[in-house]
Amino acid sequence: MTFKIRIKYSGRWYQFVVEQFDVDERNEKFRIIARNKIVVLQSNRPFFRSKGIKHRKPDWKVIEGEISNSSGLEDIQKAILEVVDK
Repeated sequence: MTFKIRIKYSGRWYQFVVEQFDVDERNEKFRIIARNKIVVLQSNRPFFRSKGIKHRKPDWKVIEGEISNSSGLEDIQKAILEVVDK
C-alpha cells in the first residue's frame, strides 16, 4: 500500500511518500521516501490488533536510514497512524 503524508515541522510543510510492505501477524514495515533519503520504520501494530488491543500505541523502530530529530520522527509516526487506522 502506497500513500502520501504531509507534516508541519518548524513552520514548514513536508510531504513524504510512504510505502507499507512486509506485513505479517506481528510487525509491519513502512518505507518513507523523501527527495534524497529513504528511511524504513517498523511497528508492532498488527500484534496488538490481533490481540484485540486497539488503544495501545505501537512501538516504533528505525530499521534503515537515519532521522536526526526525534520530534520530526514522532510527527511522521502520527501521520502514518492516521492513514492506516482509518
